[in-house]
Amino acid sequence: MGGLVNGTPVTCTVAAVNAIGESAASAPSAPVTPATVPAAPGSVTASRGNAQVSVTFGTPDNGGLAILGYVARCGSASQSGPVSPLVVTGLDNGTPVSCTVAAINAVGEGAASAASASVTPATVPDAPTSAVATRGNAQVSVAFIPPTVDGGSAVTGYTATCGSASQNGPTSPIVVTGLTNGTPVSCRITAHNAVGDSAASAPSNTVTPAALPAAPPLTSAVSTASGTGAVLSFSAPNDGGSAITGYDASCTPGTHTASGTLSPLTVGGLTAGSTYTCTVSARNDVGTGNASNPLTVTPRIQADLSISNDNGVHFIRGGSRADWLIEVSNLSGGNGVTGARVQTTLPAQLTGVTWTCSAQGGANCPAAGGSGALDVSVDLPAGARLSFLLGATVPPTPEQPVQTTATVSVSGTFNDPQTANNTAVDGPDNVGLFRAGFE
Repeated sequence: MGGLVNGTPVTCTVAAVNAIGESAASAPSAPVTPATVPAAPGSVTASRGNAQVSVTFGTPDNGGLAILGYVARCGSASQSGPVSPLVVTGLDNGTPVSCTVAAINAVGEGAASAASASVTPATVPDAPTSAVATRGNAQVSVAFIPPTVDGGSAVTGYTATCGSASQNGPTSPIVVTGLTNGTPVSCRITAHNAVGDSAASAPSNTVTPAALPAAPPLTSAVSTASGTGAVLSFSAPNDGGSAITGYDASCTPGTHTASGTLSPLTVGGLTAGSTYTCTVSARNDVGTGNASNPLTVTPRIQADLSISNDNGVHFIRGGSRADWLIEVSNLSGGNGVTGARVQTTLPAQLTGVTWTCSAQGGANCPAAGGSGALDVSVDLPAGARLSFLLGATVPPTPEQPVQTTATVSVSGTFNDPQTANNTAVDGPDNVGLFRAGFE
């Protein structure tokens, strides 16, 4: 019998009919509800998860009987449940699926819904591996092996974290900047895809960012006593974050070098009297830093020459001859002197000036004797002495006092820091026929 409304219960009676007419109706039947299978659910959407999909849907017409449940089918997997959403598990990450839903009542399973949009189950990538850190100047370069499992969604990038600093990048290696030289760090790498971030990798080796050391401030460059070297004094510079392992000194022209771990450094092989420009550089295990400020030095042989000048009197009788003993000595500890100049300054009134020379301690006289004021070049080994006896006639008039001066000076390859004993003055000695107080 048709024309009934699904979901509306009815009872039924039956009457017999013959040629005479219709019989009385039977007693009514038990109530019965006309029904069919549910309609297909609508508004089906699928959201991916880790090897699963969550399927949401609308409630369809129940076909006249209460809906007992639903079945969601995504690819080859399915899941039943009483309400929306249904989570379909057992899917393969990275394999796209679309989903349908069918409703079930006591009559049976209804038609499947229209398919959802395609969705690909996925999770975060595996962690990168084998992180290796290489230090730089206030930075670290981190190399790594990308994960072999991307979680079903392509890896879109990586983040390297070293200490408190991080840097993103598309591939290995990633350079993390903004670090502090001298502060050790280890690094970790995370991978990213559309789902999210992977776990961090195992930590890398520990490295200490560092740079080349700064240039040492060169404070002085002085000659050695022998005149064959330069003593360079300097201050320790910033080490760049890695302990300084040594210093290198250089003097030009020529190739003259020295190395050591502390100030000062002595550069040898220099020529006395020549001028050199010297610098110092610092080393750490990153390399050799820039050279210091340059300083010039002219090595000179150190010597202490002295001179004395004395005639032994304070009064000279006019018209007589006077003698002055002038002695030149090399008091230096071990350096001989060549080309020292010995000179005397005499009053103009002296006449008949002559001199003789004697030597001690290996010195050589420039000549056995001579005339006129002294102006000679002499060589004096260490500890040697030259004695000059200078004589002159002092005229009776005018009765002017007599003062003589003797000096010794070194040539350009030598240095005599004690100049106070390089000049000797005798007099003024009074001159006259009679000494004051006598007739």
